Amino acid sequence: PAARVSPGAVYDAPRDRIVFFGGHTGSGTVNQLIELDLGTMAWATLAPGGTVPAARLYHVMVHDAAGQRAVIHGGVLGSAAYADLFTLDLTTDTFTQVAPPVAIPQGRWQHTGVWDEAVGRLAIAGGYVGSGLEALTDGAADTWFWGD
Repeated sequence: PAARVSPGAVYDAPRDRIVFFGGHTGSGTVNQLIELDLGTMAWATLAPGGTVPAARLYHVMVHDAAGQRAVIHGGVLGSAAYADLFTLDLTTDTFTQVAPPVAIPQGRWQHTGVWDEAVGRLAIAGGYVGSGLEALTDGAADTWFWGD
């Protein structure tokens, strides 16, 4: 696959690979799912099933080891800052768009996210909104959690 900047990535230990989604290549921003097989050090472009997220970069991608999935939130493409949430089943490489029971925060990019294994939830904070550099500055008021 083409070199890229600002994709999301997770380490998938059971399958000994790193999985990457999105990012920007020399040809533009993509919504490709690629992997690096750590046993063979071979790259592959995957053909995921389900509802594949739109092309994006600067998104959050975290690993839920117990659920054997990755969770993707937000990101940006041009002037569109995404306020969406997807899971990627790492056993089947299938995406699912999630409609959480609580409101998803406004679209954002270059934010921070972690998966809290102890309680089984995503936590995100900060980042930029819109296509400008209107920084979100109130971290305490701008922390968001999701878990199913």
